[in-house]
Amino acid sequence: MSSIHSILGKRAFELLSNEERQFWKSEQTALPRHCDLPDLHLAAQWDGSGKESWYAQYGVMPNGRCTPHGPVDSAWVGAALGGPPDAGKSLYVLRYYFRKIIALIRKDQAEESARFAGTLAHFIQDCSSPGHIINNVLLNHLFPVRNGRLFPLHGLIDGWPFAAERVKSRPELLGRTPDEAAFLLNETLLGNVENMTGEIIPLCQSIQAGRNAAAGRIMNRWNRVSTLLTASAWHTAYVIARGKISPAAERKFRTLDLTSLPMIHVNAPEFDRTKYIKAGIPFYECLYPESDPCRSRLSTDRIPFEPAVNTSYDGQGKAVPLALNSNGVRLHGNGIAAGSYGVASFRVPGYLYSEFDVLAGVHPDSGSDAKVTFGVWCPELNSPLLARGEVSRLDDALHFHIRLPEKCRTLSLLSAGGNSKLSVVWLNPQLISR
Repeated sequence: MSSIHSILGKRAFELLSNEERQFWKSEQTALPRHCDLPDLHLAAQWDGSGKESWYAQYGVMPNGRCTPHGPVDSAWVGAALGGPPDAGKSLYVLRYYFRKIIALIRKDQAEESARFAGTLAHFIQDCSSPGHIINNVLLNHLFPVRNGRLFPLHGLIDGWPFAAERVKSRPELLGRTPDEAAFLLNETLLGNVENMTGEIIPLCQSIQAGRNAAAGRIMNRWNRVSTLLTASAWHTAYVIARGKISPAAERKFRTLDLTSLPMIHVNAPEFDRTKYIKAGIPFYECLYPESDPCRSRLSTDRIPFEPAVNTSYDGQGKAVPLALNSNGVRLHGNGIAAGSYGVASFRVPGYLYSEFDVLAGVHPDSGSDAKVTFGVWCPELNSPLLARGEVSRLDDALHFHIRLPEKCRTLSLLSAGGNSKLSVVWLNPQLISR
């Protein structure tokens, strides 16, 4: 059991507005403690307290699953003991708790809403802890016993000391509706999982070597994120429940930079390249799926295995700014780059977003004039190819402005053709809210 859930919760409560703190005033002491409810629920199975059924009111969801301790895989097994995160499962958790808390606030039920708010906070905080986002058996094998000493890395990471009072930032609105807030928070948490994965090695090396200052810098960053996301979730639930979304906040959610979302990473039939070929995207066939599976992220040289976000790379692997030519002007901005063959896929719920706007083309500094075919694809539709075009580095960029059907849940940005001397670019991809 983590020793700092309540510490994070206490600081999150202190960061709320006066009005929000006043609503939960009677729960000021209890709300931080409620951040431990899912751990207490698990412990009640073996501690002889007889309280398992009481905790289950808050820690068992309508589908019969207990509140996860971090991201879960496709079988609802936590990432600490299971496989890669399943975005749909964590979205279910967030939607359930946001809707429940908002409904209770609207009924002025401070005590009950605080218990569910604490339970939600526990999930957010576990999703923001490096010890919860990687399989811990793998972690043991990456960092085995050394010189006769075992490091209980999960426990050390989970309880790393944190001066929560140093967090000064105000909570932010996560969305205008429960569904929007759940989706955007889910994407944030999944993106954070990828970022934390990149820090697991230096974090655990620092712990084993006794470099506490280095480990502390990493843990302080994620504990700070955890505290702010907890406060932001509580703030969002209260603001939505009370109908107090400001015009400025409303404007903030009208567009969404696609590069702020993590790419989907799965091998699945919906990304079957033969479907792209039949629709006129000249992909290479999937001759050896055991070695080169149909997947949601794909890039061939120059950028191998998966597309790059907000940068491209030259033939020596050096980062270069994204760029496209349009009407004689070189344009820059956010975006995605890939090799000549590329698939970059994102979760894009059509019930939230109605339009997609993007420029597509070949990076003008590429070393080849070969043509590349671009396509925008939504696998949930009967006619999944939403846009198609062909250009080389000598041509102006394509401009796709696409209406998204409500049935759309996924967008794949496809590129095919060309050769290893060029890079493709998707520039300034924007979603427009419904």
